Amino acid sequence: MTSPIRSLIPEIYVTTPRRTPAVPNSNGTLAIYKQSIYDLRSISTTVEYWILNLQTEKSLLFTSEESIQDVTWIGETSLIGALKNEDNGTTRLIVGDGADLEKGCYEAGKYKGPVNSLKIVTINDKLLAITVVGEVTPHGMLYNPKMAPKSYSTGREYTAMSVRDYDKWLTPQRDTIWYATLVAESLVTGRYHFLDDPINVLEGTGLDLSAGAGFDVSRTGVLFAGRQLTVKQGTTFKYNAYYVATSSLMKLGIRKPSALNLAGLEGASSSPVFSPDGQSAAFLQKRKGSYDDVKSRLFLVRNINGTPDTTEMFSSVDGKGSWSLSPRVVKWSKDGKEIYMTAEQDGRIKLFKLPILSSSPGNNPSPLSHQGGIEAVYPFASDVASKNMLLVTKSSFIDDSTYETLDPATGKSNMISSANRNGATLGLHSSQVEEVHFQGAEDHEIHAWVIKPSDFDVSKKYPLLYAIHGGPSNAWNDHWWGGTWNLAVFAEQGYVVFAPNITGSTGFGEDFAQRAYNNCGGLAYEDLVQGLSFVKRKLDFVDTNRAVALGISYGGYLVNWIAGHPLGKEFKALVADCGIFSTLNMYAQDNSWFQADLFKGTIYGARENYERWDPARYVSNWTTPQLIIANELDYRVPISEGLAAFHILQARGVESRFLSFPDEGHLVQKPGNQLHWLRTVLGWCNHYVNPVIEGEREGKLVLGNAVSEPGWRV
Repeated sequence: MTSPIRSLIPEIYVTTPRRTPAVPNSNGTLAIYKQSIYDLRSISTTVEYWILNLQTEKSLLFTSEESIQDVTWIGETSLIGALKNEDNGTTRLIVGDGADLEKGCYEAGKYKGPVNSLKIVTINDKLLAITVVGEVTPHGMLYNPKMAPKSYSTGREYTAMSVRDYDKWLTPQRDTIWYATLVAESLVTGRYHFLDDPINVLEGTGLDLSAGAGFDVSRTGVLFAGRQLTVKQGTTFKYNAYYVATSSLMKLGIRKPSALNLAGLEGASSSPVFSPDGQSAAFLQKRKGSYDDVKSRLFLVRNINGTPDTTEMFSSVDGKGSWSLSPRVVKWSKDGKEIYMTAEQDGRIKLFKLPILSSSPGNNPSPLSHQGGIEAVYPFASDVASKNMLLVTKSSFIDDSTYETLDPATGKSNMISSANRNGATLGLHSSQVEEVHFQGAEDHEIHAWVIKPSDFDVSKKYPLLYAIHGGPSNAWNDHWWGGTWNLAVFAEQGYVVFAPNITGSTGFGEDFAQRAYNNCGGLAYEDLVQGLSFVKRKLDFVDTNRAVALGISYGGYLVNWIAGHPLGKEFKALVADCGIFSTLNMYAQDNSWFQADLFKGTIYGARENYERWDPARYVSNWTTPQLIIANELDYRVPISEGLAAFHILQARGVESRFLSFPDEGHLVQKPGNQLHWLRTVLGWCNHYVNPVIEGEREGKLVLGNAVSEPGWRV
C-alpha cells in the first residue's frame, strides 16, 4: 500500500508564490501587495506588484519589471509611487494611477544613488513630502557604489565596536533619511516633479539612524529612531525617538531634532508613527539598554509641533507596566482616536486596540484577534460615513497569508483573499495543529505546538521531530514560517512535530522570558527533558524511539548542549543550525553587547558564567549523529562555531555532516538555498528514523552525496 502524495514537499514549498502584506489606499477601495515566485527550471525569482480591488476581490498586475521596488500609495490619493533601479546605481521615482493602470507611469524625479523605504504623504493640494533611506558618505553625499572611486586596497580598519552587523561589514557610509518635496505641475495634468534636491534629515545632528526600527513622515515633519554617534555601537543598543519639523527641513543649516523620550529610558526605540493630523505621535521603547529587557513600552506624544508632551501608557508604580504584553507594531486609526498594536501572547501574534481620548496611562488595550498570527495591520477610512476600518494580513502554520477587512468597533472581519485557501491548495488543514501544555522546570507550565502530517491516522505511530526555536527571546507562534524552518514542511515528511515554548520564550510574560538569562542550558534544558517525557506519556501516536531534535540559533546552541547531556542519547540524530559551539568565543559575534546581558557579566569579569554554560565542556559525551549548519555571511554566529563542532564530531568518529552556504547569513534567504537546506536536513532526519508508515512514501527525501573533498583529489 502506498501512502498518499503530500503536496507540501520542499520543491512545492519553495516554488509556491509568496506575498507580502496588503497595503490599502486611504479609503480602502484598493490595496497593493508584492508577490515573489521562484522557478526551479530557470533558477530565478519573478517579483510582481499587484493591485487588489477590495470590493470585487480581483487583482490586476501593476508591474513585474525586475528593477521596480517599494511600490506605495501617494498620500490620500489613488496615485502610486515606486522606485526604479538604474544600471548606473541611480534610482528613478515613477508615478502611476492605481485606479487606472492603462494611463501608464511617468518619471517624477531621480536620486543619484540607490535608495529604498519610499514614503509619500500630502502636505497640501500642490505639495507632497517624500522620504527614502539611502547611505550617506562622510562628505554628506548620497552614496552610489557604482560611481565610487576605486581604491588600491580592500583593507578595513576600525577603532570602535562593532565592525560587522548581521551579514555585512560596517563601512564609512551610514544609512540616513533623505527628504524632498514634490510639486504638482498643474491641476490639469496632475503630474508631480521634484521641487528641490533631496536633503539629509540627519545632517549636522550628530545622530545615527536605526533604519530597521522604522521611521515616519507627515506634513508636519519626520519621526525616526536614532542615537548619538558618540555612543559605542558595540556596548549598547539605545536608540531614542526624534522629531524633525518640516519647517527645519525646508531651511538651510543644521537640523534641530527634538528628543521625545522620557528621562531614564535606556533601551531601543521602534515603530515611530504620526497621528493622521501630524500633531501627535506614538512610539515604542524599552526601559533598559540591555538585551534581557524583552518588553517594549508604548509612549504617546502630544503637541509634537510645540512643546512635546510624552506619556508612557500602561505605566505602573512598580515600573513593570500594567499591561503584561510587549507591543511590536503601532498604528493610528484614520480619525486619530484609537491606536492599534500587535503583541505576542500564548504562541500567537494578536491585534489590540486602545482608545486614546478616553484612556489614561493605566488603561490596557482590548484584543481584536484571537487566532493565527497578525503579520501587518493598515487603517483606512471607509467611504461609508468615513468609518474606521483595518486591512489585516494574517497567517498560520498552514496558510502563508490571508487578507481581511476588520471593523475595530465590532470585531467583525471579512476575508478578502487567502493565498492557499486556508492551506487546502497545499494539502494542509487546521486539524493538523493543536496546542498542549506540560509542567516544565520548577513546575512552570510550558506551552507547545503539535503539528501532525496531513494524512494523520491516530491508530498509527509517527516518528518525532523535536523543534527548538532561537532566541532565547523568541517563540513558536502560530504563523507561517517563510524560511527554512517551516514546521508544516517538516510534518509532511511523516513526522509529528513537537515545538515547545521553553523558558525564555516571549509572549508568556516578562519574568518567564528573563528566566533564561545566565541559565542558558539550565531551565530550558529541563523544559526539553520534561517535554519529551510528556510526549512519551501523552501522545500515543508518537514513536519516541524514532526521534530527532533540531534547533536554530539559540536552539542550535541547545542542540550542542543536549548532545553532551543525557537528553542527547534519546535522539537518533541531531541538527544544529547556526548554533554556538563554545560560549567562550561569543565576543566574535556582531552584537558584542549581547553576551554580557546573557551571562550577567563580561568574559573578563564573570568568566565562570560563560564556562558553566559552555557546550564545548561536554564534547567527550557527544555520540549522537549530528548535522551542523553554518554560513559564511553569518556574523551573528560565525562559521567557525559550526566548523569547530563538526571537526570535533569527526575527530571523535561520530557520524556527522556539515552544510554551509557562502552567500547566506544567520538565516537562509534564497529559495534555491532553502530547497538545498530542506533536502539535506530532512534527508538527514529521514535517514535515521525513516518516517515511512506503510509502503514507500512518495516525496520522501533521502540523503544525497556530500562533497567531502575537492573534485581534483582522487
